[in-house]
Amino acid sequence: PAVAITTADHDIWSQVEQRVPEDGLVFTSLTGVEVTPHAGWNNFPAVAERQLFIAGWYDGRLVSHEDDRDLKLAENHAVLTGRTQPSELELSRRYGSYYAVARRSDRVPTSFSRIYANDEYVLYEIP
Repeated sequence: PAVAITTADHDIWSQVEQRVPEDGLVFTSLTGVEVTPHAGWNNFPAVAERQLFIAGWYDGRLVSHEDDRDLKLAENHAVLTGRTQPSELELSRRYGSYYAVARRSDRVPTSFSRIYANDEYVLYEIP
């Protein structure tokens, strides 16, 4: 079924656009293997006009490259849990800073700095 973007979705990604520099890279817990509007089919981050490590992958090449998708999702999870620093990843280019968007209920490393929150989501800067 179709799911409309919520006020909280629009708000958090609008804040990403305002607060994340154009050379920033954003990780998010709003992704996953399931093809749902807040996982693999999550196109809401396009509101931000910023580079995402991975969010909605269903409309792209990762649909037919499951091993690449699974690796990217695992790397994303490793960053969000603090097991991997973003600078340790093999990225296609350099980024000036790193950020994360997570659900308020998600646990993130204490080193992440909260810079904005609404009722459902939090935007963090990753050191």
